[in-house]
Amino acid sequence: MGGGGVVRREVVLGCGEVRPYEAAVWRDALVVVKVGEVEVETFDGSRARFGAGAVLFFAGLRLRWLRSTGAVPLVLVAVSRRGGGGAGDGGSGVCEGAAPGSEDPG
Repeated sequence: MGGGGVVRREVVLGCGEVRPYEAAVWRDALVVVKVGEVEVETFDGSRARFGAGAVLFFAGLRLRWLRSTGAVPLVLVAVSRRGGGGAGDGGSGVCEGAAPGSEDPG
C-alpha cells in the first residue's frame, strides 16, 4: 500500500496450526483470507470457518483461537492504520513481518 497511513502484514499458519487470539495484535485490522481456510472459535465454543476471499474484522468478538483448517497453509493479510496498535504494529509475534512492497516509501 503506497501511503504511510496503513501497514500491511501477512500472517502464515501451517496446516492444522492453532494460534491463540490476542486482541491487541488484531486491533483495528481488516483481515483478508488470501489462501487457505481459517476456523475461529469464541469463548462460548461457537466456531466458524472462512475461505479464501473472506474479509474479516475481529473487533468486538470474544475469540479464543484461530486455526488453519485447509489442505494448504493459511495466509491472512492484515491491514491496519499505522500506530493503531493492531496487526501492523507487530504485536506479540503473530504477524510474520511486512509483506513485499508494503514498506513505507517515505
